[in-house]
Amino acid sequence: MLELKGPLFHSTIKYIKKMEGEERYKAYIAQLPGDVQAFLTKPILSSKFYPVELLKQMTLGYIAFTGKDAMATYRDIGMVSADEGFSGIYKIFFKVGTPAAMIKTAPFVFKAYYSQGLMKAENTEKNTAQIRISGSGIDHVFLCARLSGFIQKTMELAGGLNVRVDHFSCFAKGSPTEEWVGKWD
Repeated sequence: MLELKGPLFHSTIKYIKKMEGEERYKAYIAQLPGDVQAFLTKPILSSKFYPVELLKQMTLGYIAFTGKDAMATYRDIGMVSADEGFSGIYKIFFKVGTPAAMIKTAPFVFKAYYSQGLMKAENTEKNTAQIRISGSGIDHVFLCARLSGFIQKTMELAGGLNVRVDHFSCFAKGSPTEEWVGKWD
């Protein structure tokens, strides 16, 4: 079963608190299933893997709580995750990197945060990259859209302008792989 590292949970919590405020965040937590509520009362370690099902229930619970557009919200959470993930010491990579260079590091980042699956990323032509994930166990569009937002924000942080990310192949829709094409100016 797919597991995800703590920072993916941290960025989701940060997004929800920023969007809703502390009081509405508490109300959101109260409507989640008991196992998710119990999980959120304990420290979430950055170095530990947790079942994807917990993040799925947190994310779907947030959509049910707010009634917001699901796909846009999932993507926005992915963008916050990239912002969070590439802060601090990792910002140096963006000072010397380009979107093309950052794409080459994507498989290493993926492996650090996802317990299974293989990511391949390549620059297919000038200002274009293709990202493919196989064998990951991703089974819901919330994670696909979140990854779309993460990819987009990473390309923007690396200096890409007018970034466009097309997610054209999806496990959750029956495909054997997840695939994106990202383009930038």
